[in-house]
Amino acid sequence: MTSPISRITPTVTRVSDKTNWTFIEVETSDGVRGVGEATLYGQEEAMGALTRGVEGDLKGQPLSAIE
Repeated sequence: MTSPISRITPTVTRVSDKTNWTFIEVETSDGVRGVGEATLYGQEEAMGALTRGVEGDLKGQPLSAIE
């Protein structure tokens, strides 16, 4: 796949009173989407900030830029 990355979106899902899971969705310019899990317990805000921070570096890059 050579379509460039157009968006990276973090989503926090509450699983229980003590547990949240963080998912990262990556979308290409032609609409292909992939989802991965990136939970770091107690660090949901930090994971969201990190994801938004790297989005600028990865946006426009081919999917192969993500390892």
